[in-house]
Amino acid sequence: MPLYTKGGNRVDVLLNSTTRRDAQGRIVGVVGVGQNITALNRARKDFEVKLAAAADEDVLTGLPNRRYLNYYLEKELRTHQGGNDNRGAFLFLDLDSFKLVNDSLGHQVGDDLLKIVAQRLKRCVRENDLVCRLGGDEFVILVPLAVRTIEQTNALVRKIIRNIDKSITKPIQIGSHKLNTHASIGICDFISEDKVEDIINRADNAMYLAKKDPINFYSFYTVAVHQMFEHKMRVLKGITRGLTSNQFYMEYQPQFNHLKELVGVEALIRWQHPQLGQLDPNQFILLAEQNHRINEIGTWIIETVFKQVKQWSQGGLIIPKIAINISPLQLLESNFPENIRLLAEKYDTDPKKIVFEITESADVEQFSLIRKILMELKNKGYRFSLDDFGTGFASMAQFKRLPFSQVKIDQSFIADIETSPYSLAITEVVLTIAKTLKLDVIAEGVETQAQLDILTKLGCTGYQGYLFSRPVEADLLQTVLSDL
Repeated sequence: MPLYTKGGNRVDVLLNSTTRRDAQGRIVGVVGVGQNITALNRARKDFEVKLAAAADEDVLTGLPNRRYLNYYLEKELRTHQGGNDNRGAFLFLDLDSFKLVNDSLGHQVGDDLLKIVAQRLKRCVRENDLVCRLGGDEFVILVPLAVRTIEQTNALVRKIIRNIDKSITKPIQIGSHKLNTHASIGICDFISEDKVEDIINRADNAMYLAKKDPINFYSFYTVAVHQMFEHKMRVLKGITRGLTSNQFYMEYQPQFNHLKELVGVEALIRWQHPQLGQLDPNQFILLAEQNHRINEIGTWIIETVFKQVKQWSQGGLIIPKIAINISPLQLLESNFPENIRLLAEKYDTDPKKIVFEITESADVEQFSLIRKILMELKNKGYRFSLDDFGTGFASMAQFKRLPFSQVKIDQSFIADIETSPYSLAITEVVLTIAKTLKLDVIAEGVETQAQLDILTKLGCTGYQGYLFSRPVEADLLQTVLSDL
């Protein structure tokens, strides 16, 4: 309870009291003890203030955190509601290769780096702009709503970006380590009618585009970017329904040797999307890999091809080899070899007729595990082909340790082999390597007689392309082969 001194100062008192009773149990008095808790209350209130501040502050850098950003941005939108001429900007920053710093130099160096970057970012903006740390190596800069045009907003943002580029790219000395830091930045402008989540997502999406851009380290979220991400989302959402409602189907492209004898076919997936129309693999396979959907597609492909091979065999059509494209991500699934075994048993598939194609451009980080799985499958009779050879950055030291029996020359080299000394030289090198290692070769995308003549002269013995046959559906393959 509060008491006041003669001088008018408040004193907080904690009063504990008890009653006194007579022999008949009647209350005859009260005994109380008071304790001055003014200092204790003041300390508690100070702690509550600090606790509230800490809830909105990033412990490491001292910047406002994600919680405060959401609160501040929500308040900003609400305060300016209905102001059609108000426009703000949101910058989403992600430090490049920060994980490498943590992994190689330790988390203490990484933490020190984040602290320095945070201070540098604060010096890159105006006094009323907000700099926050979302977590990890992610920072945001919020340019508050104000009456300005889109051109004025973009000009302001570009000035901030120039400041950031000059500031954080300066070498940072941490102990004995001299670090060079770069950031990828996604930017979106916003108005008061936008939602907090939408603003953050737009800038985040733009940032990922900037990370993939080999020239610019920043990217603006535009209508075109919005449409691209919207298209990707529709594709992703459609995968499950597509697999269960016969939207996906397979086509098969014949492969021939130098004597024009059939040596195999390549199975190629297609997608007839009900709204988006015909989709080629390059429109959904990489997207499926990036979003952990490739295994369900890959399993459907393998089962569909195994089933088709059995139907061909029962109908009297014998195909020497069937090539099936697989993703390295499928190989990382612990049950992949077992799934192959079960499907092969279900459809009486001869492993010696199956060639699994793996693209060279794939990011094979877990090399040892992939090699183990490939060797396990090889011992059961399956063969492997290195697809798009010459386009990726595969290590020859790793390549020779994998059980490939075939390489495929990418069609990008075949397309201009008549006019490009570079493509001609690459093709010749691939053929020389294959011959030395006793590997079969298939040249992809052979479309003209002139291309075929050059390849034959170079010693190539396997071909695939429109000059021989376009990819066709399974029920047309026998007719196409009969006409060749």
